[in-house]
Amino acid sequence: MPLSPGQTLNNRYRIVKLLGQGGFGAVYRAWDTNLDEPVAVKECTETSPAAQKQFQLEAKLLFKLRHPNLPVVHDVFIIPGQGMYLVMDFVEGEDLGEMLLRVGGPLPEAQVLQWGGQVCDALEYLHSQNPPIIHRDIKPANIKITSQCKAMLVDFGIAKVYDPRLSTTVGARAVTPGYSPQEQYGMGTTDIRSDVYALGATMYHLLTGVQPPESVQRTIGVQLEVPRKLNPLISDQAQNSILQAMELIPANRFQSMAAFRQALWESVSNGRRQTAVSPTQLMGDTAAPVKASSIPTTISAVSKAMPRKWIVGVIGILAVMIVSAIVFSRGGGETVDKSGIKTTVVLGDFTTGTASFEITQTVIPPSVFPTDVDSLATTKEPKATQTHTPSMPSATPLQTPEQVITSRNVADLVSTETLLYGTRSPVFSPDSSWLAVGSEGITLYDLQNDHIIRTFGQDLYQVDSLGVSPDGSLLAVGGIDSSFEYRVMVYQTADGNLVQSLSGPPDAYDDVAFSLDGEYLLGANQNGTIYAWETSNWTLDSKLLGHTRNVVSIAFSPLESWFVSSSYDSTIRLWRKHTYWAAFQVIDVSPRYSEMGKNVVFTPDGSLFAVGLCSRYTTMPSQIRVYSAENFFVVQTIEDAGGNGSISFSLQNDLLAEAGWGKDIRLFDVASGMEVFRLSVGEENTQHYAIFSPDGTRLAVTSSESNLQLWHLP
Repeated sequence: MPLSPGQTLNNRYRIVKLLGQGGFGAVYRAWDTNLDEPVAVKECTETSPAAQKQFQLEAKLLFKLRHPNLPVVHDVFIIPGQGMYLVMDFVEGEDLGEMLLRVGGPLPEAQVLQWGGQVCDALEYLHSQNPPIIHRDIKPANIKITSQCKAMLVDFGIAKVYDPRLSTTVGARAVTPGYSPQEQYGMGTTDIRSDVYALGATMYHLLTGVQPPESVQRTIGVQLEVPRKLNPLISDQAQNSILQAMELIPANRFQSMAAFRQALWESVSNGRRQTAVSPTQLMGDTAAPVKASSIPTTISAVSKAMPRKWIVGVIGILAVMIVSAIVFSRGGGETVDKSGIKTTVVLGDFTTGTASFEITQTVIPPSVFPTDVDSLATTKEPKATQTHTPSMPSATPLQTPEQVITSRNVADLVSTETLLYGTRSPVFSPDSSWLAVGSEGITLYDLQNDHIIRTFGQDLYQVDSLGVSPDGSLLAVGGIDSSFEYRVMVYQTADGNLVQSLSGPPDAYDDVAFSLDGEYLLGANQNGTIYAWETSNWTLDSKLLGHTRNVVSIAFSPLESWFVSSSYDSTIRLWRKHTYWAAFQVIDVSPRYSEMGKNVVFTPDGSLFAVGLCSRYTTMPSQIRVYSAENFFVVQTIEDAGGNGSISFSLQNDLLAEAGWGKDIRLFDVASGMEVFRLSVGEENTQHYAIFSPDGTRLAVTSSESNLQLWHLP
């Protein structure tokens, strides 16, 4: 018998509603009374030894998975004589099977390709496990679309570890007519290519509005209708990708989800453009507002009128023009050396928010470029990487423009070391007159006269993040107070008095930031929520939802009232306030980069922003990606950098400082992406922070294991 609404499982999960039921169990919506949030409870009532073994295997597989397009399993338990239970995220939203019924026909290609790419990412992650995990039940009803227009792959009822020595067992031969490949009917061994077929069949249904015939029927002569006969608006590239995914013989399909996803991205770039249907039209009133902007018309026109090999050439030329324009428009920037540099540009479709085409181009500077570094700073070759050991001159006020740190004088840096041991989360005052660090409370350090102004907040147990108001009068601290509660505390910098203590969830605030007008204070929480307080009365204005894991960094544009957030859910979100804060753009990075760096930062002129990405895979190097703040294209990718450290732009936008776990602070030339200098600060395996002062004359370096270092020109 199904569980009854109101019944409580394991003294924690209160049953709300039966969602679905089958021969061996059921799925319920429930309420987690401990965390005060909805969950999905999957019940397995089959009690045979084989079923229990399968359940334990499934639980072991799912419990360790973490991916932004997969629900998280939180709990596993068995009630003797009743059943075995999995508790996981309850994904709010409409599944694609329901959407097909409601819309009554095919869905827009651009939207389907976006969702298909997200499901590819999730499946690639499953297939990358050791051993690989095969989902084996991909279909429209098992893909839910959230209020943020994000695809979530759910229901792992027949997921299994791939063992190439074994054919599919009878007990695991669950099939879904129309979506399961022939090998899943027992005509071979299922592997990662079985999921390729099922996703292709799912996208066939979404784009045509017609469920494809069973694969076993196709083996005896039933024809698969060409998608464009059912929906003439489907592009040739999308049709070809889906038909290849649905090949009956596994060897003829895409051999990996990465290859299938690449074909889908090329479909977005090369295919026939449709008029986009907004997420609100597709999903009703549950969809959040999404900014709709289009890819440049020159790209669209070229993609329609020219063969693909010419498209690549034209886009490559455009990539060179984009990179060159950025390189030569930034004061103090640098060009490449004579061998050229390798630059990656990702073109996005901003109707859907997905990357659609990636070009790698070697840029070689023409010999006619000027060579006078005073008239054009971008012509100087970046210096080879140097390692510099601190010298200890006496501190002097640093105010003149000649003392601004740039790529041309970075080799001359010296340091002043100050005995502030155990410093974290440094932040400069807007006028660069003082520096705040977390060190047994908060310390304000006078940069002009080289002494401590004051210390306060000694009752703080831990300081995680600092943010200063635009006028420098307030300092926000994310941390743990003396009662061991996570809070955001606001102090006056003039006297160190506590202005407000803002309570929140039982999770840390990894970053805090004031809006450009000073009207709002934002806190980035590890529960995936951004909290926005009004500074006029310190009331909570809104909770910004959308991220599904730790929000680790937020940064406001220096020019406009919008900000960027980064999260361990592998997304970067861009937010603007109208009547309420809402994300107007979501940038999905590869799920391989889930451990975002602690900083998202803007250039002082607001033209670029950067984020550090760290891989969950040891074979993947970390990255710093630099984005255009105008169109959100990737304009520079710095490999083997970023990690979980801090990053900071210099005043002239030409240098990017990176600090992480190690003894060196690395400085990169923004235009070329090359490392041009390295500062040796002494401690291995220690988290360091490095930020440029707003006036560009200092680089502050701190860590929990060292003293404060202020690097500057002699």
